[in-house]
Amino acid sequence: MMQKVYRDLERAAADSYFANNRTDRFRLERAKQQINEFQTKWSNGRYDSRELNDVVVALQSVVDRNTNNWRDREVLREDLDRLRRFRSWREGSFRDHPPEYVPGYRR
Repeated sequence: MMQKVYRDLERAAADSYFANNRTDRFRLERAKQQINEFQTKWSNGRYDSRELNDVVVALQSVVDRNTNNWRDREVLREDLDRLRRFRSWREGSFRDHPPEYVPGYRR
């Protein structure tokens, strides 16, 4: 899941008409950094809710403030929704119905 979000951020950066906008680039790089930090812990078997919250906040900032085209913004908005559902599931809101994209989950 995080790899997809990361790829989508890279695609948005490449597609951005305003790729030279330093503030947009900073937000994109910050979101990718937050993903890397969460993914490192997750890969080692550790769920860190603060790190995931940082990913959500950083991605929300990109969606709200960057000057991406509408397709990239919509893809990132969908990623944001998936991350929020994953966070809700991990924190107990939807324990009985894990999302299909949870690593290792099988019905």
